[in-house]
Amino acid sequence: MLLLIFFAFISDNLISLLLAFTALSLHEICHALMARGLGYEISAIEFEPFGFVARLRESAMDRWDELLIASAGPLFSLVAGMVFLAARSAALKGFPYFEEFGRINLWIAAVNLLPALPLDGGRAAKAALSAFLGEKSAVRLLGGFGMAAGLTFAALGIGALLKGKMNLTLLVWGLFLPFAALREIRTLRAYRLSAMIRRSASLKSGGAASVRYVAVHRSLRAREALKLFGDGRYVALYVVDDDMRKLGELDEASLLFGLSNLGQEAILDDILKRH
Repeated sequence: MLLLIFFAFISDNLISLLLAFTALSLHEICHALMARGLGYEISAIEFEPFGFVARLRESAMDRWDELLIASAGPLFSLVAGMVFLAARSAALKGFPYFEEFGRINLWIAAVNLLPALPLDGGRAAKAALSAFLGEKSAVRLLGGFGMAAGLTFAALGIGALLKGKMNLTLLVWGLFLPFAALREIRTLRAYRLSAMIRRSASLKSGGAASVRYVAVHRSLRAREALKLFGDGRYVALYVVDDDMRKLGELDEASLLFGLSNLGQEAILDDILKRH
């Protein structure tokens, strides 16, 4: 951020940076208000080089709620952009920054509507696609789109630079968006935990889940066992020894207990003994 302010200062673009900061702030406030309105608690709002990210305290949420929260920001930016551009062209021509503020909001809306994680469009697409592809496949697909989008922004920024035009927005997004997308892919373990929590909530509310039994060796580590738990079915692990004799059974709650108390490197035999 300090480097961005420095470049904005030497290129006489501080006003544009302030307008962008204001537009991004209002965009993220809409996400936060929608989340609070749906009953979710905001744990933090992180500043990223390409904008703000509201982090929810809950690790799992209803997919419709996720879709509404992700859509709130781009919808506001789209409406704000059209309103300010209309006001600038209609009666408020004495306000020189209305048009720029409107264009910034439209740019924010357009970029965030891309179906690429971690952008809002990617989160909305994940909520929709998870029902058909599963959360893991949806995250990998949309995270890949995010990395591709970032590389595209970088190429456009470098192309503009070679032509003698400095576009800090394209360069910053191109530099940081691929890393942010990669981080989303690396957090698949958290999505698996979220799926387990959603199953628990569904069962408590009277729902049902199909059961899948998997035989695993006693030496398997907890982090590897977690990969066996999908989005839809309840998984039970048969823990066996070298002679394929059943030593015991671990359900989802037992594995979560082992992860939280013994760590992800714990072997299933140790978790079984503590269970």
